[in-house]
Amino acid sequence: MADRPGHNWTDIPEGHEVVAVPDTEWDIGTGGRRCRRAFGRGTKACGKPAVAVLRRGARGQLWAYCADHLYGRWIENGFVMHYILVKAGGDGG
Repeated sequence: MADRPGHNWTDIPEGHEVVAVPDTEWDIGTGGRRCRRAFGRGTKACGKPAVAVLRRGARGQLWAYCADHLYGRWIENGFVMHYILVKAGGDGG
């Protein structure tokens, strides 16, 4: 999948660092879904084959997205990953 992007966080507090961790609200199983990302009211969805799904809301509704529309996330070693801020030396998860 896509390479790990660099983070663009600035002003990281002293004693903290940015680390990559799995995002537990996302899964890579898509069930053949297509990307739902639309670019405004009344526009068509992206429609590319999805690579991951986001579980949304209390009912766990699945919203599928292609690699271009993962909102800063990426797939690495079978997980949808994202960056978080932790105390320096922490394991991030």
